[in-house]
Amino acid sequence: MPDPLPTPEHERLANLQAYGILDTAPEQVFDDLAELAAQICSTPIAMISLVDADRQWFKARVGMPLLETARNASFCTHAIAAGPDLMIVTDAHADPRFADGPLVTGESLRFYAGAPLISPEGHALGTLCVADVLPREITSSQQRALRALARQVMTQLALRRRGQELHQANELIREHERLDRALRASEHRWRTIFATEPECVKLVGREGELLDMNPAGLAMIEAESLEQVAGCCVYDLVDPQHRSSFRTLHERVFLGESGMLTFEITGLKGTRRWMETRSVPMRDDAGRVTGSLSVTRDITGRKHSEDALRSADQDRAKLIDAIDGIVWEANAETLEFLFVSHQAERLLGYPIAQWLTEPSFWSSHLHPDDRVWAVDSCVASTQARLGHVLEYRMIAANGDVVWLHDIVRIVEAGDGELKLQGLMVDVTERRTAEDALRASSERNARQRTAIIELTRSPVLQAVDLEAALRIITETAARTLGVERVSIWRFNQSRSAIVCRDLFELTAERHSSGTALARETYPAYFSAISTSEVMSVDDALTDPRTCELAAGYLRPLGIASMLDAVIQVDGEIDGVLCHQHVGHVRAWTPDELTFVVSIANLVSLAIAQSERRQMEQRFRQSQKMEAFGQLAGGVAHDFNNILAGVVLAANEAAEVEGLPDTVKDALNEIEVATTRGASLTRQLLAFSRRQVMQRKQMDLNTVVTSLTQMLRRILGADVDVEVNLHPSPLLTLADAGMVDQVLMNLAVNARDAMPNGGRLLIETAERTIDSDEARSMADTAPGRYVSLRVTDSGCGISPEHMQRLFEPFFTTKEPGKGTGLGLATVFGIVKQHRGVVNVFSHPGRGATFSVLFPASGRAVSASEPPATITRRGGGETILVAEDEPAVRKLTRIVLQRRGYRVLEAASGDEALRIWEQHGNVDMLLTDLVMPGGMTGRELALRLQQRDANLKVIFTSGYSAELAGRDLALQEGENFLQKPCPASRIVDAVWRCLNDG
Repeated sequence: MPDPLPTPEHERLANLQAYGILDTAPEQVFDDLAELAAQICSTPIAMISLVDADRQWFKARVGMPLLETARNASFCTHAIAAGPDLMIVTDAHADPRFADGPLVTGESLRFYAGAPLISPEGHALGTLCVADVLPREITSSQQRALRALARQVMTQLALRRRGQELHQANELIREHERLDRALRASEHRWRTIFATEPECVKLVGREGELLDMNPAGLAMIEAESLEQVAGCCVYDLVDPQHRSSFRTLHERVFLGESGMLTFEITGLKGTRRWMETRSVPMRDDAGRVTGSLSVTRDITGRKHSEDALRSADQDRAKLIDAIDGIVWEANAETLEFLFVSHQAERLLGYPIAQWLTEPSFWSSHLHPDDRVWAVDSCVASTQARLGHVLEYRMIAANGDVVWLHDIVRIVEAGDGELKLQGLMVDVTERRTAEDALRASSERNARQRTAIIELTRSPVLQAVDLEAALRIITETAARTLGVERVSIWRFNQSRSAIVCRDLFELTAERHSSGTALARETYPAYFSAISTSEVMSVDDALTDPRTCELAAGYLRPLGIASMLDAVIQVDGEIDGVLCHQHVGHVRAWTPDELTFVVSIANLVSLAIAQSERRQMEQRFRQSQKMEAFGQLAGGVAHDFNNILAGVVLAANEAAEVEGLPDTVKDALNEIEVATTRGASLTRQLLAFSRRQVMQRKQMDLNTVVTSLTQMLRRILGADVDVEVNLHPSPLLTLADAGMVDQVLMNLAVNARDAMPNGGRLLIETAERTIDSDEARSMADTAPGRYVSLRVTDSGCGISPEHMQRLFEPFFTTKEPGKGTGLGLATVFGIVKQHRGVVNVFSHPGRGATFSVLFPASGRAVSASEPPATITRRGGGETILVAEDEPAVRKLTRIVLQRRGYRVLEAASGDEALRIWEQHGNVDMLLTDLVMPGGMTGRELALRLQQRDANLKVIFTSGYSAELAGRDLALQEGENFLQKPCPASRIVDAVWRCLNDG
């Protein structure tokens, strides 16, 4: 702990007055110390204040306009009263001692730190203090530096005081020289002066022996009396390192010269002192040098102050070098550097000498974008005598751009010259982080906007997947600034990915169709199958993509790739690919998140499109089923009517002696019923209620056999091309119905090309996997044979596409089409458990693709036997028919051929008749009858009673509808209405006689 300060105020004031410092002119050394305190503590204000009886007076001040202030209003009064240590006020507003003081309310001082100036006598004469208009704190190292500087101030005050005393001593020496002559006359006067001289006065003989020394000198060498040291060699008191210089000076004096020397001595009691001596020759009356008269001053305090100041300068240099920034000083007018710290070379790479010697170094190395405004701002602030803060870029020696935060203040030198002093701090990392954060924020905003706009886009909600993919690729490319964005999907075998849409940003162009095979690029396919997102900065060298370099990346200039997989229903469906053209690009985390979100939207668009297509197919299937039921019902009822007409005409024709006109009329009736039956067959084909005679057939054979006929039917202005699969395409089908399908499609194509064109018929083999089957209504996975019919006609509009297979729908003029052609195709294909698809754009023709299930095995099929007309032998036939006319005419036909006929209008009535008559040889029954019992159920119940009962079924529907589990064969155990009498009689005879 330091000793307590003397408390009497009058002693302190007397001590202050002894320094003669009050109301004196400014002195550079004190201004420098105050300036250094401000720099070390990083404050705008620093002062050296002295407190006398009624005021505080500032010997040096930085940033403070006042020269003095009242004692009772000053911080320093409290500081010198508080003790020898530092007083710190972090916020004067919160301190009741100062909150209402004029320096706080008027000068807005908030922070104060003052170190007392303690004189060697122990009095606090004033303070070295720093202040700020903002509340703050200073570090412990800054506190230590402030205390050290306070000691330096006190040392300078002591030196100043000693200087004054030295001046007085010099005057005294000169006076001594003037009095030297008088001393010879007045020994008493000499002794008085010698004894009272406050500095050491000594007389030394030629060999260095001490001849005389005044009391002040004796005290300096710690001698009790002159007798103790008289005759002793003074060389022994001088420090060995200065002894030679001391001897040389002494010898020169005896040569008649005078001189000065600074040296160090060790007193008799071991105290070391620094001395400054002036020696002159002592002459006798003859002018001979008899001794060396010296006046010596104790300058130990001054030496310590100088050492302390030197140490402070060294500490300042170390502090500057330790600052993580460039401390600099420059000419305010020319902006040329006068000083820069060593950090300059480390931060920017230029040698210190270049900073100091190169004209306009600062402005010439500023970033071109910052050069004009930074120089102008600095010049304007300097002219206004205002400190300022700039943040600009400089170009380092290696070409790097370095951001500097430069704090600049104006300093006026003693000669009035203005200087700039500042601190440049490297803030490149902070600015880079800020720029990155700002760029990231802008990217995130763009990405959020893009996602929201895509989510709300009606295009993504529509069925048109192609349009959805186009808007997605465009949005992704513009949002990320990527030259190429594409969407790829796996093919059916998953052996390749095919580009569904590619958008090129610069060209504003969409394209598709490119394929990449798995066997060619296995590493890439492996990568997309195991990663949700694949970020590749250098695509040419990355092991996942380098195999694409030669054939894909280099030709297109692609440097970087960012791919995200597309998943649909939990399986990878494809990949969303972002391809950057040019230099290598480092993808950011937010960009990875964005492309995953875009890939999810692609997945959603695909799933929604497929779901809506399935829903449309399902609704279309339901609608077509309803149309089919309606058409089938109409055909069934119409067939029943035609059956009566046919049988009636057949019976009428049996009458002998009919006039020719009647016979012609009956023929016309038969022709008309044949045409009506043909119309119902088309309706039944559409409704899948037509009887099929299925057998194994080669689709190539069907196409080949019809080609010549088609060329004749279509005309010379239609160029028919056929492209057949090289191998047989076997399917289990009704060859006549397949002929009808091809014929109807060809005629439909001709109508779409009224001015002629090209018709392409192709056959192929195709496998549908489970994924594709799910996207096609009523379709099972497996092998299919394909029939494709493509025309170059007018195409089909989207509104017509939805109604294409509806019965009676046609775009032809009234009277030029029934609207059953494509409906019949649809019915036949569905009846064969096949698939029919249409691909068309208005003005670009149409393609009808028909798939029949493939067959790999031969199916035996017997040829229909020739019709044999025979008479019966009285066998009993039970006819169950709900249509009265058909039932009556059937009875007449059979009775005339020798059969006994029983009639029933329903199944229940047939059972009653069986019970009444029994012994029935055959049941001829309609499959569909009223009353809740079908013909099949009737036959089963009767055969339970008589296992040998023969049965023939009839129906206006096909065998497949009427009895799906029955082995029905047209002309043998099944007759489709309308049927002529001869076929009925022939079928009955064959059945009763077992063929």
